[in-house]
Amino acid sequence: MGEEQDIPAQKLIDAGMVSGEWAILSNCHLSLDFMAKIEDILTDKDRHIHPDFRLWISCEPHKEFPLSLL
Repeated sequence: MGEEQDIPAQKLIDAGMVSGEWAILSNCHLSLDFMAKIEDILTDKDRHIHPDFRLWISCEPHKEFPLSLL
């Protein structure tokens, strides 16, 4: 993740949630604002998530990284 990578990442996550594919996001410590959005997306009760969908996140330790994503 880096500058302007949140839109392609969002598309990847949305597609994976529908089809059951896996999504891998790297260097997520560089996009903490987007990580907060992912928290909301994954906890949205009205959103159907394919049971085979997986989201993999890699990041360096960061004190502001959302704990619920770890």
